[in-house]
Amino acid sequence: MRRGYTAADVRAAERPLLDRGLGETLMARAAYALAQVCLRELREHAGGAYGRRAVVLAGPGNNGGDARIAAGHLARAGVGVELVDALALDAADAPALGRRLADAELVVDGVFGTGARPGLPAALASAVAHWREARGQREPGRNTPAADVPAGHRRGPEGTARRRGPRPGTQRVIAVDIPSGVDGTDGTTRSDAADGLPEYIAADVTVTFAEEKAGLLLPPGRVAAGRVEVADIGVEIDTAPDVLSLEPADLAGVWPTPAQTAHKYSRGVLGLLAGSAEYPGAAILTATAALSTGVGMLRVLTAEPARTAVLQACPETVPGEGRVQAWALGPGAPEPERMQAIMHQIAADAAGSTAQDGSARPGSRVPPAVLDAAALDLLDGPLAFPAVLTPHAGELSRLLGRLGEPAAREEIEAAPVRYARRAAELTAAVVLLKGAVTLVAVPSGPVFAQSAGTPWLATAGSGDVLTGIIGAALAAGFLEGASHEDLPRMAELAAAAAEIHGLSAWHHHPDGGSPRRGRELRQGPQLGHEAGHRRPGPVRARDLAWAVRDTLSGLLGA
Repeated sequence: MRRGYTAADVRAAERPLLDRGLGETLMARAAYALAQVCLRELREHAGGAYGRRAVVLAGPGNNGGDARIAAGHLARAGVGVELVDALALDAADAPALGRRLADAELVVDGVFGTGARPGLPAALASAVAHWREARGQREPGRNTPAADVPAGHRRGPEGTARRRGPRPGTQRVIAVDIPSGVDGTDGTTRSDAADGLPEYIAADVTVTFAEEKAGLLLPPGRVAAGRVEVADIGVEIDTAPDVLSLEPADLAGVWPTPAQTAHKYSRGVLGLLAGSAEYPGAAILTATAALSTGVGMLRVLTAEPARTAVLQACPETVPGEGRVQAWALGPGAPEPERMQAIMHQIAADAAGSTAQDGSARPGSRVPPAVLDAAALDLLDGPLAFPAVLTPHAGELSRLLGRLGEPAAREEIEAAPVRYARRAAELTAAVVLLKGAVTLVAVPSGPVFAQSAGTPWLATAGSGDVLTGIIGAALAAGFLEGASHEDLPRMAELAAAAAEIHGLSAWHHHPDGGSPRRGRELRQGPQLGHEAGHRRPGPVRARDLAWAVRDTLSGLLGA
């Protein structure tokens, strides 16, 4: 499991060492670790370090110090290093620096650290824009007039300079601790960047020190950071993490599995109210996903004609009411009155009732619920029963408006963790905010951030599949019911469901191919990608729902 800490917690952990005069020692350790990663990346992607070119962007703080010392290590290894004072730039410097950045096999970003505000200074942002443009247009080995040759570039024959930029895909960008422009605690970038200039420097690898920073796990910082490597420099953090992220190898220890003596009722019974005459497919997808996840029994309360459609697609389902261990409500716009009645009954059971002798009966543990789509539109205050809400940014915007704290979709997308946490506080529920990085927040405690999915998951019906996975997990995980005290465990299961959902998109086989082996699944999508496995492509929600079974079996070692 990955753990992310706030910038303040990291600074507090460093303080005792700094007070003992060990600041230079920490910087030397950090710089050495950074240089080793840089040299390894040059060997793996540029064929070696000797004679390669590096541009080191250094700022005024500790990150700049780390970068400057690392530059010395690189130079001693034979790398041609250009050290740039990134905050001494003016607008006129930007085009030339952008070209030099594009020509380098290695760029080290040591401009800003975790204590800086999001965003980039205008001159640096302009240089990054020129760099991106040059990388997109550069043809390796094209000739440039000798008068335009940047310092340190080789001269070619006949008065020309061979500007041998790195081969496409071989340049490596290494961030020091955190990509410049990204907030170290919440992962945000400046949202008001003028003229479309870059807001941050995107990295291939981020070398972070002591522990991961929370901003490296949260969007958009998670995307900007690339692969994150943690270097141990002797700083220990004893506070609780602010962000957690489950990895594929963690899922076997998190997911509820049946005992040897299990029967269908002890494997979890899920009640499903989904689908309508207009959207029967939502009920089919949710049901298929729940069954693929291994729920012991699925009771379907959906009205006709959606009920018949579900029974035809999934003959294992049981129509009608009965005892359940969890509920899945809302996909496909089912009858709002019936959803409301179910939620009112769960709330009444959670609040307790009056015994026959007139004494107060304490509140009981009740079946938890996952509320999606249309069910979210019925909420206007704190929930009296334990639930997982699964909005996307637009649905969360509408929900927050009804809760008296309106926020536009664009505001939520710019600062998703802030609004997910606030929604969890206002609803007294787990809030799973869907996105490129899916966030799972509780009213108090760390937030989960999961990003196993691919952009191909943005397809109709994908959310219905996720609801089915979560519902099955809640049913199996809370056989005796749940209360609000169980929200942290519910959040963990929801995060695990999001990871399984994403991995299923990577490993589905609509062409009938064999499923991934368990070892490949537990390595996760990035490692499998680097190992040469097939890249993900378009995925239909139906294929995704069926892929859940093989994905989960592989992760559990079956």
